[in-house]
Amino acid sequence: MTRKRDNFLSPVVGALLGCFFGTAVAEEAKVSPRPITDEHPLRVVSSEVRATALAERMLVDTHDHETALKDVRGTLDSFHNAAADANFEAYFDLFSKEGVFIGTDAGERWTVDAFREFVKPYFSQGKGWTYVPRDRTVVIHGDVAWFDELLDNPVYGECRGSGVLVKENGEWKIAQYNLHFPIPNDLAKQITAMIKQSRKK
Repeated sequence: MTRKRDNFLSPVVGALLGCFFGTAVAEEAKVSPRPITDEHPLRVVSSEVRATALAERMLVDTHDHETALKDVRGTLDSFHNAAADANFEAYFDLFSKEGVFIGTDAGERWTVDAFREFVKPYFSQGKGWTYVPRDRTVVIHGDVAWFDELLDNPVYGECRGSGVLVKENGEWKIAQYNLHFPIPNDLAKQITAMIKQSRKK
């Protein structure tokens, strides 16, 4: 008897539940008539905000990078101009506190203080040196930049400079400048043999 009663009640209960929940859904649809989507509205808005913030950050980063490139190039140009004008103060003001100048001779590794003493007699007489930069490449990572450039000199011809700049108190300063003579591969053995011979004397 119990089993028959269960079989009889099941359709009735099902119908009652269907009517109840169907009505509830219909009432909610009247109160909040909005399309059903996979994306939650707040999640969509959050994604749009993040995308906008990212785009704005990219614009700021690009602007900052372009400004940094301009400033680094300006420092290097001022460095060469000061040397050509024998402007002692302007020249050494562009070095960092622990800056180093590496000359063309293997023994020339000058700290800023030592380089000051070497340069002063020349600049005090108005004797500077002219290296005109071209084909410069600059890479910036945070507050550090490194570069290489070809230089034209009236005496030595084509030279190369490379080095590092650091940002100190908001200004780009030269931490290392390396001046050297690029040697054509076809002349490398001949020139290095001459250098070896000169050191034997």
